[in-house]
Amino acid sequence: MERTPVGGEGDPGGVRAAIAAAQERARTAERVRQGVDDVRQRARSPRGEVDVQVDSLGRIVDLTFGPGATRLAPAALATLLLRTTSAAEREARARVMALVREGFGDSATAESIAASWPAPAARTR
Repeated sequence: MERTPVGGEGDPGGVRAAIAAAQERARTAERVRQGVDDVRQRARSPRGEVDVQVDSLGRIVDLTFGPGATRLAPAALATLLLRTTSAAEREARARVMALVREGFGDSATAESIAASWPAPAARTR
């Protein structure tokens, strides 16, 4: 009686199947990485004094002050900027986590990324 290798005939030990699975995981990781790199999230203060855009890591990539900004005291403007930036950061992180879940599902990989991804900064004033 001849035994068929674990990976089937022509794939002893499942090497080809393992390689194919690893290549698919690499393609998924690249799609997720590209999606994360493309994340930009904008937030605007309620009356439009501050408009801020952050990237996937919460770094400010664009900042605009509306006409009402000049009527605010410096401390009030600073507080508004911090709050608006925090809102954009939270939304950017949520978008990143959605991309990770979409790509990796409820896996250890997704959990590891979520645990290591920077949380929005705690900004108080």
